[in-house]
Amino acid sequence: MKLRHLQTLMPPADGLCRVTSLCFSPNNLRLAVVTVERVIHLFDEDGKRRDKFSTKPAEKTGPKTYMVTAMAFSPDSTMLAVAQSDNMVFVYKLGLDWGDRKSICNRFRQASSVTALAWPSSRFGDLICGTVDGGVHLCQLKSNRSTTLYTANYMTVSACASPDGTAFITGHADKSVHRYHYGDDAMGPSHSVFCLHSCIPTCVAWAEGIMAAGADNRVTFYDDSGAPARTFDYSDDEDARGFTSCAVNPGGDSIVVGGFDEYRIFSHASKARTWEATTHQRVPHLYTVTALAWKPDGSRVALGTLCGLTDVYDACLKRVLYKGRFEFTYVSPSQVIVKRLSSGARIVLRSTFRCEIGKVAVYRDRFIVAHTPETLMVGDLESCKLSEVAWRGGAEGSGERFLLEHPTVCAVYRAGELTLIEYGKNELLGSCLTEHLSPHLLSIRINERPPAAEDEAALALAAPPLDGEDDVPPENKKIAFLLDEQTVRVLDLTSNTILATVSHDCRIDWLELNGRGNLLLFRDRRHKLVLHDIFAGKSSTLLSHCSYVQWVPESDVVVAQSRSSLCVWYNIAAPDKVTSYDIKGDVEDIERADGRTEVVVDEGLNTASYLLDEGLIAFGTAIDDRDHDGAMDILEGLELSSETEAMWRRLGDATLEAGHLLIAQRCAAAVGDIARARFLHKTAKIARLAEQKLGTDGRDFWMVRARLAQLRGDFDEAEGVFLDAGKTDEAVMMYQTMHRFDEAIAVAESRGHGDTERMKREYLDFLLRSGQEDKAAEIKEAEGSAEEAVELYLGGGYPARAMAVVSSRPSSFAPELIERVAAALQTAGLSGRAGALFEKINDDRRALECYVRGNAFREAVELARRAFPAQVTKLEFAWGSHLASSKQLEQAINHFIEAGAHKEAIDAALRARQFSKAAQLISDMQLEVSESAPLYLELARQYRAAGRLREAEKAFVQAGQPLRAVQMYVEAGRWEPALSIANSSMGEDDVQALFTREGKRLAGEGKLRQAERVLLMVGQHSLAITMYKRAKQYDAMIRLVAKFHRDLLAQTHSHIAKALVKEGDHARAERHFVEAGAWKEAVAMHREAGRLTDARRVAKAQGGRDAWQREAYSQALEAGGEKGKELLRELGLVLRAIDYCCDTRDWDGARELARRHAPDKLKTITFKRALQLEDDGQFEEAEAEFISAQRPREAVEMHLHQKAWDSAMRVAEANDQSSVPRVLIAHANSEVASGNLDAALRLFLDAKQPELAVEAFIATKRYPEAMRTAKQHLPRDRAAAFQRQIKRLISGSEAGDGGDFHDVDGGAGGAAASGPSAHGRKPAAAPSDSAAGSLSMGAGGGTGAAAASAAAAAVSAAAIGSHGGVNHLENGRMYEASHEHALAIDEYLKVTEADASSQAARESAWMRATQLAASHDERRYEEVAVRAARLMGGAGSWEKAGDLFAGASKPEDAVGAYLRGKKFKKARQAAKEARSPALEKRVMDEEKAFNESSGDVAGLEQSGHVQSAVRVLVQQGRWESALEKIAKAKATELLEEVAPQRVNALLGERKAAEAVRLLATYGAPVGDGLAEMYMRLTQAVFIGPRAKACAPAVVASLRDVLYKVAAARRAGSAATAAAAAASGAAGAKADSSVIERALMACHYSAMASEAARLGLPALRADASLSLLRYCGVVPADRAFLEAGEACRDAGRLNVAYVMLNRFLDLFEAIEEGDANDIDNTDFEGTDIPSPLDFPLPAAHWLSEDETEEARKWVLSASVDKTVAQTLSHGDLPTAEQASQSRCAITGLPVSAADRVACTSCSSVAIRRAWNAIVAKTGACPWCSAHQAPFY
Repeated sequence: MKLRHLQTLMPPADGLCRVTSLCFSPNNLRLAVVTVERVIHLFDEDGKRRDKFSTKPAEKTGPKTYMVTAMAFSPDSTMLAVAQSDNMVFVYKLGLDWGDRKSICNRFRQASSVTALAWPSSRFGDLICGTVDGGVHLCQLKSNRSTTLYTANYMTVSACASPDGTAFITGHADKSVHRYHYGDDAMGPSHSVFCLHSCIPTCVAWAEGIMAAGADNRVTFYDDSGAPARTFDYSDDEDARGFTSCAVNPGGDSIVVGGFDEYRIFSHASKARTWEATTHQRVPHLYTVTALAWKPDGSRVALGTLCGLTDVYDACLKRVLYKGRFEFTYVSPSQVIVKRLSSGARIVLRSTFRCEIGKVAVYRDRFIVAHTPETLMVGDLESCKLSEVAWRGGAEGSGERFLLEHPTVCAVYRAGELTLIEYGKNELLGSCLTEHLSPHLLSIRINERPPAAEDEAALALAAPPLDGEDDVPPENKKIAFLLDEQTVRVLDLTSNTILATVSHDCRIDWLELNGRGNLLLFRDRRHKLVLHDIFAGKSSTLLSHCSYVQWVPESDVVVAQSRSSLCVWYNIAAPDKVTSYDIKGDVEDIERADGRTEVVVDEGLNTASYLLDEGLIAFGTAIDDRDHDGAMDILEGLELSSETEAMWRRLGDATLEAGHLLIAQRCAAAVGDIARARFLHKTAKIARLAEQKLGTDGRDFWMVRARLAQLRGDFDEAEGVFLDAGKTDEAVMMYQTMHRFDEAIAVAESRGHGDTERMKREYLDFLLRSGQEDKAAEIKEAEGSAEEAVELYLGGGYPARAMAVVSSRPSSFAPELIERVAAALQTAGLSGRAGALFEKINDDRRALECYVRGNAFREAVELARRAFPAQVTKLEFAWGSHLASSKQLEQAINHFIEAGAHKEAIDAALRARQFSKAAQLISDMQLEVSESAPLYLELARQYRAAGRLREAEKAFVQAGQPLRAVQMYVEAGRWEPALSIANSSMGEDDVQALFTREGKRLAGEGKLRQAERVLLMVGQHSLAITMYKRAKQYDAMIRLVAKFHRDLLAQTHSHIAKALVKEGDHARAERHFVEAGAWKEAVAMHREAGRLTDARRVAKAQGGRDAWQREAYSQALEAGGEKGKELLRELGLVLRAIDYCCDTRDWDGARELARRHAPDKLKTITFKRALQLEDDGQFEEAEAEFISAQRPREAVEMHLHQKAWDSAMRVAEANDQSSVPRVLIAHANSEVASGNLDAALRLFLDAKQPELAVEAFIATKRYPEAMRTAKQHLPRDRAAAFQRQIKRLISGSEAGDGGDFHDVDGGAGGAAASGPSAHGRKPAAAPSDSAAGSLSMGAGGGTGAAAASAAAAAVSAAAIGSHGGVNHLENGRMYEASHEHALAIDEYLKVTEADASSQAARESAWMRATQLAASHDERRYEEVAVRAARLMGGAGSWEKAGDLFAGASKPEDAVGAYLRGKKFKKARQAAKEARSPALEKRVMDEEKAFNESSGDVAGLEQSGHVQSAVRVLVQQGRWESALEKIAKAKATELLEEVAPQRVNALLGERKAAEAVRLLATYGAPVGDGLAEMYMRLTQAVFIGPRAKACAPAVVASLRDVLYKVAAARRAGSAATAAAAAASGAAGAKADSSVIERALMACHYSAMASEAARLGLPALRADASLSLLRYCGVVPADRAFLEAGEACRDAGRLNVAYVMLNRFLDLFEAIEEGDANDIDNTDFEGTDIPSPLDFPLPAAHWLSEDETEEARKWVLSASVDKTVAQTLSHGDLPTAEQASQSRCAITGLPVSAADRVACTSCSSVAIRRAWNAIVAKTGACPWCSAHQAPFY
């Protein structure tokens, strides 16, 4: 760790001004500093001094001679303790805010000067101070008293509290260090001498151990026992002068120690568990460090010195910016400061276990999560609560998922376990196992409200309160979660007990506990809302349809929405009492604040608020909180309604339970229960009198307790109270008053009451008088008087009870009495009972009649089966009819079946919604179609009404109405099955129209996703895209365009972006512009919208820094003035800002920026300033600026441009001597142009350019002057040349020099024009540039050819115009006529369009020049021919140019010309004649490229480029022609490239048969990497449905293709070997395995088809069974169906049954998408794979109707006893036979005895199969070679 200086808070004084103490407040907001001046300075966290105040002496009038020796802040940062040398400790109350008033709240006077001070963090009211006399004292703020803890007898020099605040240490002048522990409840305080240091410990610290240091330059660390752990000895350091102060960082792992001109930092190495010296910083002139303090958050260290200097240092290890919103400051390995950048709020993340903090993250801008190697740290930035728990996840985490929806708990999910951590607690709250982590499926309640009464009782039983904990509110922490989709568990997190497990019959999609955690609301996927009382264990349904539900915050009131009704339960204890409101939208939220509770409803365009009754809500809360008086006050202010009445009753029950009789009386009166109110009034009066008389609580009086029990209806309790009090008469009287005489008699008997017999007699008389014969009969029956009891029962009209008495002993009663009882039973309508009585006396016939009459059919049927068997069927029908008439339809079905009434059974099944049974009955009846169709149709309607659409579909199809099934699926939105049925029952156009219409309808209803799905199903991609475009759902539109029209993706992005710009949605428009690759348009958009920052951001992100700079510069120009310059400066674009200032003519600003940031740009700025002055016409000022910029040549050029010759010469002579000739020549040229040739001659001569003067004279036809000037001023040879020229001119043979020849591609002579800069002139190059200026030259360099030519041209142009009237064609003819052939050649070569407008004439002239050269000047022929060829090429006659080049022996140029003219034949000939392979290759390449670009396949073929020709054909989509040419050329490599492309394309178009035909016709590639293609092709050939499947001939053709491919790969052809070597042997082997598998599947399928064609059913069956091994290649349902059909045709019915049964199982599994339910027992031990070993087919091989035939056969076979329903031994090969050789025909294992082999390919076969096939085909079924049977 290193300290970095941040700022100086207080500068040093001129002399001694010691900083005696400084300290930070625990909340990190204040720093207190005090010097010997006794003034305390308070600084804020930014280092700004916010306050200061003077300290007070111990006595008000005392002198200020004391010194502040120490300071300490209180743990809550509100107070500051100040120790003074005048024996006083003051405690100042500062408050938390800077504006709070300061005052002295405590004074502690000591016996001697106070030298040390410590304020432990865990002891708010205890302050520790040490004094000069060695005493250590405890200053108690509450009592304002000081107590001596111990005395060391030597001066206290230092003090320090432990990190946890439970102990402290002090250092003394005798070198001792004392330790004091406060102790706890188990152990009291303890004091001991901790260690004896090597010197006086002037500074001590408590971190990871205890540190002491002093004047001997030693720093010693001690372990817990006081033994030295490590000592750092700096006594050998000559600059060390002892240590005077120290400070510990909050993490306890670093200590800074100060001395003279230095400080040292020691760090604790956690792994080595030792201290290391990490930093030594020497600061000259710092002097002695007298005070140190480390900020509690660890980020700063404050340092004070002997001279009064106070500095602050940054102590962080590193800083990390997190998502641009937070800053993480690592102040130590175990401590991080998290700062919110927007508000500056901070929280210190400190590991209490001293673990190194690794990954830190902030979720939802609020919750902190940090990992250490051994712990997990979580925290809440708003509540500033942190937790650290043991966690084995590593410093970077291990796949945890954090659920942070609850404000007080962090839920961590890992490996199926949900762990809860409560913020502020360093231990796990609890855990549970669940996989359902949605916030709607987890409900956590942590101390939101106190627990319910029953919950408290349960807690009290589980854990009785400890002494002194009666007033502590119980913990209420619960969680509700899903064990599975239908089971809720409620867990008490405090005791870790299960409170409830609630099972439901449907998947639950929402749950929530109330605040108390005693009620659970949950909703299932059917939208049923259920309330569960956790402690009562009862559930009740609140709503059958609920779309929204929530508890009102801080109450037990429930708000729910059911369609258009808002339902409110103010009293959830009465679920039937609900208040409803009509609403027009959907509930969004519940808001409760400021005494109002509102339900917010979204009504579409606006929102509405529905105000709830706050009084009713508050009532429920008061009841739960047992505030009965408050609850009554609330109800007093409410009108009586059904809800308030229920609340009065609820309050009455609660108060009665609590014993509040007066409130209970008021509740009874409020609901109009006068009797209850009077009873309670009397009870209260008795209680009051008992309390007055007995002096105890009147509610405990026995009469009061008994009356309350009676009121509650608990008479047993009341009886117990009476009897316990010895009040038997009162108990008897109570029962008699309640007319419960039997209980009264029982009490009297139990207590031996004397009037018991009398009471019995009176009770019997009373019963008879009051007509209660049944009660009297019961008494007689109990006494044993059976006949009297029967008579009484009959007399009272209770024949059934009389029958019960008689039935017990029928032989004991007279027949007449029995007849009377039976008659009475029949009269009373109890014929069934009468039948039972007759059956008791063995009168079966009368019993049967009574049973039937009384509808007791069960007894009747049982009796009939025993006594009258012939009537059983009739009774069953009657029983079924009776049940059907009484709506017991399900029971009626079986009875109708038993009676053989199937139609009635079907009708009952349909009415009972037993559709499966009805379908089975219809199927079993085997009706005609005309009879079964109405039944199936009715069944379909019933299925549809019940929502069972799949069964309805089958019924519609069975009824012959498939279109109704289509319509049903359409109306239900089930598009896939609708399309499947529609495709099989409707035309393609009708299907297209139906689904398009439905898609448009759904789009019109706003159901765009469904509409998209429907439209895509019928390939209407464009309609779906248009739909999203109209709905402005551009993301969905882009998704479809990317999928179906990727070529239009960029265009679509651009279109959407422009639309969004019009809508003002610039952010989304930007994204689409960028996706379209048009980011510049996004930049322009932002700029036009004034979003300049966004424009720069996009430019930088997409175009890089250059684009960003250009955009910033453009914005600056647009802003103008200072704004533009300031913008560029802010962006750090100094050079751009300078350019901007120059462009805006802010020269001073430009120079200022250059001087500060780019001095090398000053000259450039001056130069630009000069150019601007030149443009403005300020030439003198411009001249000065040019010279200042060290660009004098530019000044010269400026004056030349203005024809200010004197100024130009002045500047040139003074500043640039090399420009003097340039000035003279320019002046001379000007004189020539004005006709003043004599002056020009002087100037040319001064410039030492006499040739230019000669040229000027010649141009003006002043030949004598020209001759004279040449002779006088030119060398002899040059003068002679000019003389010859002049003679020719005089003789008329030449009008002037035509200039240099330029080739075809070079164009005419002359320099390219440059854009004007200043007044149209081009600025001259810098002086350092070479060859600058068009006519510039060295001082003595003479005249160059270019300069002379340019001067002559200028003079000529001025004198005779641009063409001069010369016609080169005519001159050439004239020269030719005069036999001047050399001149004629030159003239002909100069012919241009100005000489002859006809190109033919021009070409003729050029050709004539070559002819003349060939005839009269052969040595010039080559030159002339080349020039003429270039002229021809420039005119576009490339063939002629090539001929000329060829004649001039320029083969390379000839070839180039021929190629430019596309004359490839001549080019080849020229290249061939040149014998240049390079030229021949060039010709071939260019001809090839031309043919490829023009699509000339014939040309490519003629030139031998078959491969290119093929690729052209492929690009043109002419695959057949391409493959034909490949086959013709036997181009294997091309076949490997092209064939897979075409096959894959055909497979994408579902044209597998076409792909097979191509491979069979043109050959198949055999290289590696094609296995997947062949497998896809094989699967595509076999895929269904059967109606659209490929013919067997296609399968056979594919088999031959794969056979050839496999044979080629096995043979190891060169291409295959090379491919294998390149790709690796493993890949090649894997490819071969896949191809062999596809081959065998095709082979056995072809063998089965061939056997069927040849009439060999047994072989067909064997081959079909062998094909089952290749399920996955062949659709499994097809394989098993064909195997079953083949076995059935071969007579192997048991195998056919098993195979077809497996086919039906697969049919159902394909529908359900799951094969896990298929039983594979039949195939265990065979070589047929399990359904779990291959993928299920995506579609059925057979339709439902076609499958029905197989189903019927299986059903008939299942009842056919001749058909075994299992496989026999040998029906299928076993798994153990997998390694045996297989028959090439049947696929069965081949035994040695039956083995035969092909003489050609050696393939083996079973003899019988071989003979059967070969006898009819005469060929080997494997290699097709001619073979004969083996007999």
